Amino acid sequence: LVDAEALQSIPGDGFGDSSLRIDLGEVAGVAFVAMEYVEGESLGAVLDREIPAFDWTRRTLEAVATALEYCHASGVIHRDVKPPNIVIERKTGRPVLVDFGLIK
Repeated sequence: LVDAEALQSIPGDGFGDSSLRIDLGEVAGVAFVAMEYVEGESLGAVLDREIPAFDWTRRTLEAVATALEYCHASGVIHRDVKPPNIVIERKTGRPVLVDFGLIK
């Protein structure tokens, strides 16, 4: 659970208008990490469908870079940043970095 505890230490303001919501637990001796469910589609799906406008792309990448900056400042290295691991929240357009399975 060391990696999950590192994720929980990331300051919420590094993710724009929302903190990274993570819960740690154990059931029947098996540890788990649960992240928030983000309804939307991956950046990969967006790119397969269309070429986004420059301003949208800039804002999205700035948000992801800010999230990564805070992760790194907290000692968490994602190691698998790619379009399928960035979900664009349907309701808000907020990009969310997901799949921290390979963190270091």
